[in-house]
Amino acid sequence: MEYVKERSWILRSPQRQLVFKVFKDGMIPKQVYQEAKKHNEKMSFNNVSDKLRQFVGMGIMQCLNEEDKMGRIYVLTDIGKEIKENYF
Repeated sequence: MEYVKERSWILRSPQRQLVFKVFKDGMIPKQVYQEAKKHNEKMSFNNVSDKLRQFVGMGIMQCLNEEDKMGRIYVLTDIGKEIKENYF
């Protein structure tokens, strides 16, 4: 069982689970928000942005253009890809 710490961290939060489930490589926060909102009306854009930053901090995602204030593009790291493929 690989990446137990990262998987456990995702599973401890329903919002993190939702953001991770709807996320596809190359999405910007607005796209993730639109997908997450379909499943949870209470999800806010700020929640999604916070979760994406947290995923980057955990090494699960990477932001390709951090210097941009808007339209930041996120992709899964190798860790994130493995978790997504095997557990979500």
